Amino acid sequence: MRRGISIGLVSEALSVLSSAKKYNCISLSQINQLSIGYGINKQAAISFASQCSWVNILNNNLYFTDSGERILSGFRENRISQELWRVILYDYISVCRPAWASRIPLGRKEASTFMTNDEKRCFFEAGLLNPPDEAIVLWWDILASIFREEQNDALEDVGRAGEKLTIKFEKQRTQSEPKWVSIETNLAGYDILSQVGNNDPETILIEVKSTQKTIKEAKMIISRNEWDVASTGAHREKYFFYLWLLSSKQLAIIPAVRMKEYIPEDKDSGRWMSTEVPFHVFEGDFQVIEIEV
Repeated sequence: MRRGISIGLVSEALSVLSSAKKYNCISLSQINQLSIGYGINKQAAISFASQCSWVNILNNNLYFTDSGERILSGFRENRISQELWRVILYDYISVCRPAWASRIPLGRKEASTFMTNDEKRCFFEAGLLNPPDEAIVLWWDILASIFREEQNDALEDVGRAGEKLTIKFEKQRTQSEPKWVSIETNLAGYDILSQVGNNDPETILIEVKSTQKTIKEAKMIISRNEWDVASTGAHREKYFFYLWLLSSKQLAIIPAVRMKEYIPEDKDSGRWMSTEVPFHVFEGDFQVIEIEV
């Protein structure tokens, strides 16, 4: 069971680890015999240390990781400094991944709103919710960049999954091999080149939008480049948006002429660069697709 961080639990974990290090104890049974302090839950302390990857447990023996050694090296006279709290919280977030951590790229207020009171107290101890200085901003920015990169990777994986399904669907629908354009370039303004049908080789352009979310939650981002290509006179009648609900393998095929209703207009010298369209406006177009593997 994952344990949430608290001041008491961190203090107990470091006290237990410090004593184990001092007396050169690696056996869990030996550690349990150590006289450390009244009321310390050694099992919970060791479990939390293991959860944060400060120690590894193998054959009922405890072994310190590099992270654990680093944490203990900063633990002085049973005191947790502000700097050490920041290292501890970094490990807790990056390893344990509390649910609110994915909100860090949105800003620390957006993340802290969903923290437990115990978690917030730890952050106050670390000074990470204080008025920002350079060190505080850097701490949050480093974590934000990690989660932002992971989220971008996840979105890319979802996008590729929709493109793979589209390739299979088009090959099955047309009995011809479509061209996977986005593998070569992201600047074409569409993802896949296919054709009208088995007996009609006229080219069609396909932009794939896919999601793991429900139709009520899902939104697509349409870039200016995509829409410029879709709305060009030569492409207007042969550009299609393929919308995939990956969890249920449902597909909606939306011609660009229908998508136009949801595209903003430039005004005066203002020029839009991307727009967001919810999947649910095309709810009636989705159908379950059977694709041969």
